[in-house]
Amino acid sequence: LDVNGTDTAHKLAILARLAFKHEIPYASVYREGIEAITAEDIRYAAELGYTVKLLAIGQREAAGAGRASKERFSLRVHPALLESKHLLANVSGVNNAVLVSGDETGQIMFYGRGAGRRPTASAVVSDMIAIAQARRHGVDNLDPIYPSAAIDSIRDIRSRYYLRFQVLDRPGVFGTLAQMLGKHGISLSSVVQKETDRNPVSVIILTHQAEESRVDKALAAIGRQAVVKSRPVRIRIVDTEDAS
Repeated sequence: LDVNGTDTAHKLAILARLAFKHEIPYASVYREGIEAITAEDIRYAAELGYTVKLLAIGQREAAGAGRASKERFSLRVHPALLESKHLLANVSGVNNAVLVSGDETGQIMFYGRGAGRRPTASAVVSDMIAIAQARRHGVDNLDPIYPSAAIDSIRDIRSRYYLRFQVLDRPGVFGTLAQMLGKHGISLSSVVQKETDRNPVSVIILTHQAEESRVDKALAAIGRQAVVKSRPVRIRIVDTEDAS
């Protein structure tokens, strides 16, 4: 459950309910685990100044043109690239961290042990005491009734992306990749080709902000090219102000 993101998605559903005061069904949380993350991608990310972390991201979305007046939220769990200097990039071991971003408070981080017998037991006993105290004061139901939440699809998000392609080392291959990404409205930020004696070779592309749906279509089209020898790798890049 830790590896495939299920445990993290459970936590996000609970935290989002507390933060946004809306009913958050667990099934509405987009979930992607770390099974596909390789040592190669961790190494390349480090060379580019990033750390790979499994993040749970909950955001209240601003109502845009043509949207219904009902509040909307983005809730997703997936691996992400964070700048290595970011506070969340340095959380490790049994420690967990929650970064909260408020209109007036800015960013506040809660950090501490999130695993083990004693921290878990402490949390359970704390809940039991809260229930006992509520019953003592005649409160039978501690579960407030919240309105249902409208959850955006993962395909609606905009993000920067780390893309890795395993391609044959031939003239014109990079031009093909750039052309197909551009055709789908994806602008490139930087490109790195890893020199090696082997063929195929890895080409790493960092993009500017792009719509997830456009990236999906571009990667599907690129993956069908004969010069591409494995499924393209896509990891979202989470900017400092978005990692909340």
